[in-house]
Amino acid sequence: MSNSISKQQTILSPDVIVEAELFLSKRDKELSRLIRDVGPCTINVSNRPKVEMLISTVISQQLSGTASTTIFNRLVECAGGRTNLAKRLKGLSFDEIRSCGTSTTKAKTILQIADLVTSKQLDLESLSNADDEGVYRELTAITGIGPWTVQMFLMFALRRPDIFSTGDAGLRRGLVKLYGMRDRPTEAEMAAITDKWRPYRTVASWYLWRLAD
Repeated sequence: MSNSISKQQTILSPDVIVEAELFLSKRDKELSRLIRDVGPCTINVSNRPKVEMLISTVISQQLSGTASTTIFNRLVECAGGRTNLAKRLKGLSFDEIRSCGTSTTKAKTILQIADLVTSKQLDLESLSNADDEGVYRELTAITGIGPWTVQMFLMFALRRPDIFSTGDAGLRRGLVKLYGMRDRPTEAEMAAITDKWRPYRTVASWYLWRLAD
């Protein structure tokens, strides 16, 4: 399933984050004030195995962080641990995964991910070398994975610096607060507004989430 192109991708590093804060402060006065008020970006990228990251992101669709963490931990416990998680999950039945608190759709997605990873049809580690569009193509081929899930995976698992999710409710709330909007922006309006933040929209997103909280 994986046709990743071997290419070094820019990732969020401390130096890139500092560059991003300076760039964003120059491009957007409202965002500049927010950056000054919040302080340095401490985005929580992770070194967890990418299969864990993808499955936890699937679980977190339309759920709070607390609820999704609880369900993921139940799933890991049911599977018998995190080591070789995909293989462990493949050994579970659909009903066992559902019993952890996942929806029917999410349970099917988790089982599909486990099957693809264990059969080596999906190499999540190799996605580090794929461009953003390549990651979209690879992951949206899985039932139950849409743009939001891919965008969160790109941000937090692959550490891509220029990702923005127009479908994220928290980012929409953050934009409304940042600019004092009277009406909620559409996804098209969000894309147009945030275009000036390229190539550091991931860092801008982190600040919007802080504002929305």
